[in-house]
Amino acid sequence: SVVLYWKYESPACRTPNSTSSGTPISVAGNSVVQTGGTTLLFTNRDSDTTLVELNTAIPSAVNPYWYGWDRSSNVSPTGVVVHHPNGDEKRISFENDPLVESNVPLRGDGVLGNKHWRINDWDVGTTEQGSSGSGLMNAQKRLIGVLSGGSALCGNNLEDYFARLNAAWEGTGPGSGNIRLHLDPG
Repeated sequence: SVVLYWKYESPACRTPNSTSSGTPISVAGNSVVQTGGTTLLFTNRDSDTTLVELNTAIPSAVNPYWYGWDRSSNVSPTGVVVHHPNGDEKRISFENDPLVESNVPLRGDGVLGNKHWRINDWDVGTTEQGSSGSGLMNAQKRLIGVLSGGSALCGNNLEDYFARLNAAWEGTGPGSGNIRLHLDPG
């Protein structure tokens, strides 16, 4: 049931915080659609991480860029997230300060949101609802986490929490499984 919209982005750069930047564009004509669904490979609530595999090849018009990942616990001096706030076209947000290791209860049921990277406040841009699951890249442009939640949104540029890849890599407890089995089976 998964439908992907690749390259959903503005055809021209727009000044951050301008009226044009805040005006959404249509998905139709501004994206490449892929149907065919996905296969669930891994999900873990404690690390707030899910991994799926596409059931069909990525359309050639997408021309994807494949960036790697970093499963270390090294603190990055900066962070970048490419995301779709409110389901709108692609936005990029930048944090120019070192990321902060954090363990926080993110859900109302009292479950500890195991091992997160915290962005105290974004230096350029922000995230909003709909950005969840977007990848956080370190200074080397490698994936180190996925957006779990936070208070950031336009007009309220507060903290965001990203589930750390290294927590999901080996799993977060007995029987939890891990991403390593899928991304590095050897």
